[in-house]
Amino acid sequence: MLAFYKQSYWDRFLGDDVPDQAVANELYDTAVNMGVRRGVRFLQAALNLLNRNQRDYADLIVDGWLGSKSLATLQTLLRKDRGSGALVKLMNLQQGARYLEIMQRDPSQERFARGWIKRA
Repeated sequence: MLAFYKQSYWDRFLGDDVPDQAVANELYDTAVNMGVRRGVRFLQAALNLLNRNQRDYADLIVDGWLGSKSLATLQTLLRKDRGSGALVKLMNLQQGARYLEIMQRDPSQERFARGWIKRA
């Protein structure tokens, strides 16, 4: 079972290459629950929001593919912010907003609200 999750989620977003465990954990949680590309898009969008209007680094294309540019940008943010706290919070906010959107669109999904709140 563990091999399945590692291959299907962790390896697909290059989890071993993510230089911060809290970010890697958040990517993994989102990937399992919402898909790998959505998790990476949340990371990329959050990195863009934290770049001080591109003074710290250029905006990334939010495409859901974690590659060398996204990893280098993450390294830059970690160095400048001295940690990943704000980044992980922004990723969680996006995850929570997505859950709200799902429940508002389809009220039958409200049965998952308490579990989703714990995740976000």
